[in-house]
Amino acid sequence: MGPGNGPDGFEYEVNKENKTARIGIKQGLVTNWSDDLTKDQLTAVLWHYARARRQLEEGEEVPPPEEQVAHVVEDPRWFSAAVPDKGGSLLIFNHPYFGALGFVTPFKWAATLMRLLAQQIEVFVQSSTEKADQKDGAER
Repeated sequence: MGPGNGPDGFEYEVNKENKTARIGIKQGLVTNWSDDLTKDQLTAVLWHYARARRQLEEGEEVPPPEEQVAHVVEDPRWFSAAVPDKGGSLLIFNHPYFGALGFVTPFKWAATLMRLLAQQIEVFVQSSTEKADQKDGAER
């Protein structure tokens, strides 16, 4: 079991033998530690903290996603399915720290997302083809 660094003022320790972790809040030179928490308990704590964070944002203008700093996860596992009773598509992404994060997006937004992704792929393929053609031309 060893300490890990987290955001300023916080640290954590993982006990792999017991499959638990605890979170420490630093106050000066003293760290106050939580009880040992299982993976499911940590997930529940994250859920409650996220809800509390959202309540703290109430009344504040939240910038659109493209104006926010994001911690990018490359090549996450994902799943999607239609959810007709909710009028949309279920998107689940597996975040390496937070686990499975699910969203139901209305069908009209799912269709917009599909069109945007298709356009991005088309631009990428076209750019890759042009680069390959330029390389072939330079080699001749």
